[in-house]
Amino acid sequence: MSKDNGVIRIGRKGLKKFAFGEDGKPFEVDIVSAFQEWISIDDAFREEEDTEGIRSISLERMPAYHQEAVALVERLSTAGETREPVVVTPAEALDFLARLREQYDELAVFFRPKLREKRDSPDTSEAELRFSVEETESN
Repeated sequence: MSKDNGVIRIGRKGLKKFAFGEDGKPFEVDIVSAFQEWISIDDAFREEEDTEGIRSISLERMPAYHQEAVALVERLSTAGETREPVVVTPAEALDFLARLREQYDELAVFFRPKLREKRDSPDTSEAELRFSVEETESN
């Protein structure tokens, strides 16, 4: 047996560290959980689809949207720790969320099951079997 005695080891791919500014203290974020939380917040602010199928946020709701982005980032920056939350601007919060999305997209390939590859053996051949029909002379 292998040194792991048959245990499948799971990496920590979904955890990433972020920091604001040059001297900001790094904080760890579960990318999948954090992004799913942001998706639900974002979705609550989006209006019905327009004629082009786009769901936008109205100008009236934009200040509240930015406040929710800031609140989420400040909450994530202190998750599991007893320290003062990082104070961020709406621009910093939206930049963080953009980086979060990039990380989420990169992780997506790790969470999709791999498709089985086609085998080249004869039992899985894509050859077709065709029957020919002989034409007979008509009188």
